[in-house]
Amino acid sequence: MKLDRKDPITILPDIVKGDADWRLYRSIKLQNGVTCVFVHDKESKTTACSVAVGAGASHDPRELSGIAHFTEHMCFLGSEAYPEENEFKKYLASHGGRSNASTSMSQTVYKFDVLAEHAEKAIDIFSNFFISPLFTQSGTDRELNAVDSENSKNMSNDGRRRLQILKAMANPEHHYSKFSTGNAQTLSMNGVSNCGSTIHEEKEKDEELLSQNTFVREVMLAFHRRHYRPDNLTVVIVGPQKLEKLQDWIVKRFATITNRWEVKDETEMSDAELLVEKSASEAPDDNFDSPPVVYDPPFHSKYQCNKWPILLTTLPLQSMRKMYMYFPLPSVKELYDQSPYHIICHLLGHEGPGSIFATLHLDLIDAISVGPRLSEADHSLLQVNISLTEKGEKNWEEVVSTIFDYCYLMYDVVKKAKEEQLKDETNEALDQLMHIWGEVQKIKSLRFHQTSPGSAIGLAPSLACSVRRIGTKRSLSIGSLLDERNDTLPLDHLFDFMKQLTPQNCFIEHCSQSAWEKRNVKNSENRSNLFGLKRERWYSVDYHLSSIDENTIKKWSQEYLPKKQKSLFLPSENKYIPTDLSLCPELPEEATKHPRINKKIEPPNLIVNDKEFGRLWHRLDDRYCLPKASVTLLLRNAVVQHKWKPQQDSWTFDPKHNIQSEILLNIFHDALAEKNIFCISSKSFLVAIKNTFWSGHQVQWLFTTPY
Repeated sequence: MKLDRKDPITILPDIVKGDADWRLYRSIKLQNGVTCVFVHDKESKTTACSVAVGAGASHDPRELSGIAHFTEHMCFLGSEAYPEENEFKKYLASHGGRSNASTSMSQTVYKFDVLAEHAEKAIDIFSNFFISPLFTQSGTDRELNAVDSENSKNMSNDGRRRLQILKAMANPEHHYSKFSTGNAQTLSMNGVSNCGSTIHEEKEKDEELLSQNTFVREVMLAFHRRHYRPDNLTVVIVGPQKLEKLQDWIVKRFATITNRWEVKDETEMSDAELLVEKSASEAPDDNFDSPPVVYDPPFHSKYQCNKWPILLTTLPLQSMRKMYMYFPLPSVKELYDQSPYHIICHLLGHEGPGSIFATLHLDLIDAISVGPRLSEADHSLLQVNISLTEKGEKNWEEVVSTIFDYCYLMYDVVKKAKEEQLKDETNEALDQLMHIWGEVQKIKSLRFHQTSPGSAIGLAPSLACSVRRIGTKRSLSIGSLLDERNDTLPLDHLFDFMKQLTPQNCFIEHCSQSAWEKRNVKNSENRSNLFGLKRERWYSVDYHLSSIDENTIKKWSQEYLPKKQKSLFLPSENKYIPTDLSLCPELPEEATKHPRINKKIEPPNLIVNDKEFGRLWHRLDDRYCLPKASVTLLLRNAVVQHKWKPQQDSWTFDPKHNIQSEILLNIFHDALAEKNIFCISSKSFLVAIKNTFWSGHQVQWLFTTPY
């Protein structure tokens, strides 16, 4: 199909792709508002398609929690064009395909893939999910059991249990607090009685009430009309077919979708329509072309009577020693690559000398990771995830203290940099931050440009979600800082965020069996009070809230900082960042132009064969067209897992040797982690350990590195 500006479509900005990405992209918006992205992947054996709908659990009516998720389930159970309930799954199963869907707070995402030669019919069945789903009454009754079963399964998942506790901590009026999965109870409510009163008071009181499941079906149909509008859909299709063919398949189907939601006065709406419309206004619009949203955090000290910091203690089903620190922060949706999260997460999660990890590792913590727990249009939530040692579990206050120390260190440097920016003096702090920002940019940009494309089924849903929220141009490159440089450091935003990394804007979760036992022994105030034992509503999971000793909070304060340890400092220069990404000159010319994935793999050449040194094999990569090398160091020795027994004249498995080998490998990992080894310069050797393992009589390290 030839693109012509006279056609009833809008050509959207080209997608920025990485240097190693061989795929071809085309993006358009149909006349009815559907956003479409077509991706030609010449190496793919399958065709994948995904649709992102700009509506999720945040749009649920509180009277029918889980209706967005239930709608997702029901879309798979037949349409007017394909009324058989399992027709889609049957077709995929018989043609090498698979499908899935997920409902988050802000969106619902559908996806499938199938062998490329059978793609068109699969697309036809799939597209009718959004054109004319049946939502049959019999299907509604049966699928309710499937949703309830899924919810029951989630109740034994620690992540899900902790999620529900987190929602219980939120403002109960905020859309994030809604119960997203739904169950047989929440989805079996009568349309009138569970709204507290009749929605249209002027209606006759003796009007016959709809049955519960009939009303649920009406709400689903209204939800589908309201939110599955063409202007709220983003479609991505990826396959080996030419762009024209992919476009033809999608346009002639999705262009037929019409907006069936009629704007009415409330008095003209049915109960189901009114329920859906009122709940829609509770969630912010986070589509790409929507206006900025006012900061509205679901978590704030005022929802716990201004008692922050507070300690939340949770009991995991699996054995673990975890601690989480949460900081509510503004949304970064409009900041794109200028998000302060890039540098904050880099510094707090850094593992080199002077870092939190280097200071506490082996003694108090095993690992630390930092990132956004939530990132929505109206708020974000920074999470610091710490794995504690046994000693760290007993001294968790010291761990928290060190993390706050580092936050204050970062704040002081940022504050000094702002002062230097305003004055004509030495820019020591500003130069340091700009250099770190530049290194973060180089690492992220390098990863973007030197990563080979993944699977079609992996790309389609992620790209659909990204295009829906960010637009086409930056949909792949967002977070890669391609347009950033040292002098584009977002200093003002960074300063605003750093001011909020304080105890007064933080709540802490301690998740372990030991912490739970000690916390419950100490205090068991009445459930109705702020502190004490609580029970989450939907999963009936117990959790405990307690205040933190004032002397402990004082030790966490910035005023206490001069008395603390001096072992914390910002990272020094990373000397392992590559400076030369040119390909090996020994490669044939064809291998330097594009990947040759289907080329036969030749065996490596033995270039050193020495009885004392060992053997060295080498193979020049002429398939992937990337400045990368994989180095495997294989040490063969029976003592890795075995012990020699002379009386038996044989090696036997020895648990002590096995454990000693594991400790040795962990020490090796830790030593490299503190060397800032992210990337490699053209004259250096090592970049990062990809994997370490042993088997039988050998220890093996696998490295990846630009050569």
